[in-house]
Amino acid sequence: DEALISLGVLSDGKTAAEAVASNAQTTQALLDAVSAQPNHGVTTTGLSLSPIISYDPATNVGTVVGFRATN
Repeated sequence: DEALISLGVLSDGKTAAEAVASNAQTTQALLDAVSAQPNHGVTTTGLSLSPIISYDPATNVGTVVGFRATN
């Protein structure tokens, strides 16, 4: 018998570096917790980074207000 579980980590930050650093720290804590269990086979699939944009409805102009990292 085997179970497959997918987990994700999402982190927001004011800068790209802040979002990635926060995501790395949380992802490592998650990996450490899962790896402490017997018979684990933990893998990661990748990191993505995207801007968080706020649009002004009056001008329809977007402004980057932060960044989101997902793993």
